[in-house]
Amino acid sequence: MDTKLSYIKEIIKNSSAKILRLGDDIDIYVPKKELYKLLYKLNKENFTIEKNSYNVYSAYKFTDNEIVNLDIICEFRYIGKFFDIYPEIDVDKYILDKEYRKACDLVRYVLLLKKEKKDREKLKQNFNKLEDYFYQFFHEKNVIFKKFPENYTILEKILDEDIFYMFKYLKKYYFLKYLKNKVKLIFNILFKGRCVCFEGPDGSGKSSIINNLKKLDDYRFVYVYMWNKDVFIDDLVKNMPDNILIKILLNFLLFFINWYKYITKIWINKIKGKIVLAERWPTYEYYILYKKDKKILAVLYYLYNYFFPKPDITFILKVDPKIITERKNELEFEEILKLYEIYHTLTESSKNFFVIENNDKISKTLNKILKTINKGMRNGKV
Repeated sequence: MDTKLSYIKEIIKNSSAKILRLGDDIDIYVPKKELYKLLYKLNKENFTIEKNSYNVYSAYKFTDNEIVNLDIICEFRYIGKFFDIYPEIDVDKYILDKEYRKACDLVRYVLLLKKEKKDREKLKQNFNKLEDYFYQFFHEKNVIFKKFPENYTILEKILDEDIFYMFKYLKKYYFLKYLKNKVKLIFNILFKGRCVCFEGPDGSGKSSIINNLKKLDDYRFVYVYMWNKDVFIDDLVKNMPDNILIKILLNFLLFFINWYKYITKIWINKIKGKIVLAERWPTYEYYILYKKDKKILAVLYYLYNYFFPKPDITFILKVDPKIITERKNELEFEEILKLYEIYHTLTESSKNFFVIENNDKISKTLNKILKTINKGMRNGKV
């Protein structure tokens, strides 16, 4: 550990990065403005870097017959995967003040409904202080509770996911969020397959990638075209009248047709355990149109965003705009840059977006895509 620690300290020296915690992996905090400098340094040191979620990265490398694992956080918040609560943490105080660090860790333990029995003893010993610990971070002791558990036994029942006690002590919002996560877990078990979508400008290689994936015998890939493939809908779109009301009504009709496609083609294939490949997901296409100042489409985007399922994984294929303009003469350089700016805002909304550079050989791109899909299938999630 000493050698590993010295190695990491050498990498982060002359920067504002700080080591937060040591364990099987090393937690590092770095201010957002210096994140890419640190990632660049790690890349030069041959670390493999993965983006786990917004503002959270992992980096790992084999050295001296051992693996160095780093978790890099550039907005140090407690990431409550269960309750989605983000109390701000004082980084310097966390590093220097053991009592403050203990408070952070115990509050996080409760928020995530952790199962590890080995840490339950610490929780039991500090139960009398726990209510005050919550107050330190939320300025309200009962932030997730209708009322704070009267004793440790009740808290333990909540941690063990006893439905009766959760209903009794958790606020309605968090109890319903818990149920939603459980239903999602059941759906993941039922729908063993995955839906993978590809986004990018015309000429970014979506069709080539999909055609190559369909040829792989080891994977059960199925291709579904979600956009205006039906001749009937194509005719509607091509011959749409200028009347805005009629345009919106026709787009609403398309919404219900896409739902029918989703149920009959994607759900069924996911139940069969197949990986469904799609391109130009309706929700994202309407988002792009909406962001291009077609405000009339805002209502349609929000309709899809809230009432239409999203893919399990979305790959955004990033290609040098110069290459795209050579492939597609009708596209302007500035238009492509604008489109990638819009895609970037999408990536910030979910951890299920992956930007894949597609400037090199297609085999490299395919390997990156397959690696991401395999990781999601192994974890039962993405």
